Amino acid sequence: MLIGGITLDMRTELVVIRRRRNQGLTGDKYVNEVLNPHVRPVAEHMGEEFLLAHENASPHISRRIQDFLAQYHINVVEWPLCSPDLNPIEHLWNNLKKGS
Repeated sequence: MLIGGITLDMRTELVVIRRRRNQGLTGDKYVNEVLNPHVRPVAEHMGEEFLLAHENASPHISRRIQDFLAQYHINVVEWPLCSPDLNPIEHLWNNLKKGS
């Protein structure tokens, strides 16, 4: 699994999350491998202008994640349920898959 972040001015490192067979992303793994080391420093650097856009996937909306985001005052974009893919980084993933 690959996770990355973009802003108008910068990008995060590409995060590779290794999963065991039949094991999805957990809230703890999301916090420990993505939010704490990659998202939180950018959010602290940008201050109140920072908005995290992540989908309504179970690990993203779990109580563990909500508590972490509240603890570090990280604002999140309200993501509509059953939405078309609104995340701009998805266009990058599509291009990578196509080999562009």
